[in-house]
Amino acid sequence: AAVIAHWNTFVDEVNGLDVTTTNLGISVASLNADVAEVRLGWFAEIHVHDASTAQSIPATSSYTKLTCFTDDGASSGISPDYTNDKIAVIQPGYYLVNGSFNFTSDTDNLLIKGSAFLGGVRQDNLYFCRKAATGANAESVSFTGIVDVTTSSDLDVRVSHSGVSAVSLTVL
Repeated sequence: AAVIAHWNTFVDEVNGLDVTTTNLGISVASLNADVAEVRLGWFAEIHVHDASTAQSIPATSSYTKLTCFTDDGASSGISPDYTNDKIAVIQPGYYLVNGSFNFTSDTDNLLIKGSAFLGGVRQDNLYFCRKAATGANAESVSFTGIVDVTTSSDLDVRVSHSGVSAVSLTVL
C-alpha cells in the first residue's frame, strides 16, 4: 500500500493549557510546555492485496514503475488512481508518505531497491533496499518520509534490482 497524507500543525506557547477540538476530530495533544494541535487534511491510498501477477523488472540502473495496484483506498482532496498506479497530489503542502510492500522474485541473492517518485523525481528520503536471498521467500520493505509538494504532481513507486537480467517481481 502507498499512502499520502497532508497535515497542518499548530503550536501554542501557553503552558499547561488543555484544548479540545472538533476540527476534523483527529487529535489534540497537551504537552508539558506546549499545546500542539494536529489536523489531518488531504490524504489518499492505493493498494494491492494477495496479488499473483508478476511484473518484469529489467536489468538496468534506472527504476521501473510498479504496476501492481488493484484498488483505491480512502481519500480526501487528493486523487488516488490505481488504474495508473499513482496518487495525483493537487494541493501544495507538506505530505507524509508511507509505503509498505511484500514481494517475491524469481531470482536468488538479489538486491531489490525502490523509492517513491514525485513528479518523476526520486525522493531520496523515501527509499528502500532489501536483499532477497531466496527469491521464492516473501520479503517485506517499507518507507516513510515527508515531501514538499509545490505544484500538482503524481506520486508513484518504482523499483530496480542488482541482477544481470530481467527479474519477475510479484508484489503480494
